[in-house]
Amino acid sequence: MLRSDSPATELFPQFKDDIYGMIVAESQGMTDEQLDFESDRWEWSIRRNISHMASGDMWWLWVRWGGQLFPDGLPNGPELDAVCDSPDDRGSAGNP
Repeated sequence: MLRSDSPATELFPQFKDDIYGMIVAESQGMTDEQLDFESDRWEWSIRRNISHMASGDMWWLWVRWGGQLFPDGLPNGPELDAVCDSPDDRGSAGNP
């Protein structure tokens, strides 16, 4: 039985190694051209999808709850702000 203070990787073990392993297996050895390829049918490139997956949880938490949870900001606020305001894969912070 899991404790209430168990880390998220124990609650959702697939996020510990499985998803990372699947991403590596599918993208390892790809060229920059392949990673950056976009099409009208699939839209986002593989690189953009991986970036979105890697930063999505932090971005969502920061955009939705950052002001409440961290009213004075975090020590690395500018870096998080840059991720949240990224025009590349998820719109601006005001338009999630």
